[in-house]
Amino acid sequence: MGRNTRGEYNKRFGNWGERQAALFLLEKGYRMVEKNAYMRFGEIDIIAIDESEEQIVLVFIEVKTRRGVPNGMAERATGYRKQKNMKRAALKFCLQRKISIETTPMRFEQISIYVIERHIDIRHYILPI
Repeated sequence: MGRNTRGEYNKRFGNWGERQAALFLLEKGYRMVEKNAYMRFGEIDIIAIDESEEQIVLVFIEVKTRRGVPNGMAERATGYRKQKNMKRAALKFCLQRKISIETTPMRFEQISIYVIERHIDIRHYILPI
């Protein structure tokens, strides 16, 4: 049996972070629609429905998982280009599933997960897309 490469370890760590984010969202009342939705313009980590407010909202979520002190590095990893690709992928997702972008409320969010020793710090943001 061969050794795991750094890339494989990072992928497993990222997948673990996405599972933690999904649990966090479920606790907040979100309903999962799809995970790791691959579109031409990239991947959307989590697509969910937020039913916690008066209006049901379709939410596209980017998850970033980092080791160490919460210093904003995860938040800065979702820059302009990533946000633009998220929006394009979300529109493609809606088109493929015949979801009206004119009448369906949508929101883009990021969940940053910081792991410090055995402590998990989860930060949840709305992205200005």
